[in-house]
Amino acid sequence: MITHICTDKKKPKTGLGRGLDSLFSENFIQNTQKNEILNLKISEIIPNKSQPRKEIDNQSILELASSIKNHGIIQPIVVRYSQETQKYELIVGERRWRAAKIAAINEIPAILLKIDDQKSAELALIENLQRENLTIIEEANGYKKLIENYGLTQEEVAKIIGKSRPTITNSIRILELPENILCMLNENKITAGHARALLCLKSQDDIQEFARHVILKELSVRALEQEIKRFTTEHNPQIRIKKNIFFSEFESNLNFKLKRNIKILGSEKQGFIKLEFNGFRDLDNLVKSLMNIKDDISENK
Repeated sequence: MITHICTDKKKPKTGLGRGLDSLFSENFIQNTQKNEILNLKISEIIPNKSQPRKEIDNQSILELASSIKNHGIIQPIVVRYSQETQKYELIVGERRWRAAKIAAINEIPAILLKIDDQKSAELALIENLQRENLTIIEEANGYKKLIENYGLTQEEVAKIIGKSRPTITNSIRILELPENILCMLNENKITAGHARALLCLKSQDDIQEFARHVILKELSVRALEQEIKRFTTEHNPQIRIKKNIFFSEFESNLNFKLKRNIKILGSEKQGFIKLEFNGFRDLDNLVKSLMNIKDDISENK
């Protein structure tokens, strides 16, 4: 909470807390020292145009509205005055503002800050990250907006947010996935780990196919990574040529024995064998052939 962050000096600061403190230090503390807490009409306040969170849980808003009816608003929201709209734009506290409207509260306590668009966007993103209620996509879009709208580097965003630069990079990269894959992620059909693994694939069609596999087979992230590794190894011409030369004798023997196309891929330490079949009957014949190979081996021991 804002007041807690600014007043609790004994609490160890996290990276994210330091970023928030640095943004508030010049404006927030000065304003609160001057007791610049206003009672604003609900109708005088508009949402933050840089709000990174696009979806808000209605049930949680209703629960907060009920609490406000019983106990009032304990913590002020934070706003800035917009010359463009002639109203107060929310920086922090949109849930409280929405809940207050539902609770039919006419006025709400607010702290007025004098900050520009960039600082407003930074604070809105940080406040949501601290609450841990942004989706993966909303978080990535928040970082991207800071970079594109205000000319910040990923390094600068990382410093403001209190995270590592690779974290920012990996988050933004998720937005490169096709729109329907992002929908799967937003609907929790796949996880962020699945999404990052899918980024290793070059083809949009391959991404779509493997995403479907994740859902249909309920693959873990580790299982997906292994399948993608096998797939990319098999479809990498340079790797395939190298492995075929190494395993050519084994492939020839199996091709002769099983009367079908065989591929051996991998290395001396680990690999896999690709066996082709056409239809169920051919698969049945393949299985029987493999069992005969096993029997031959047993008899020769």
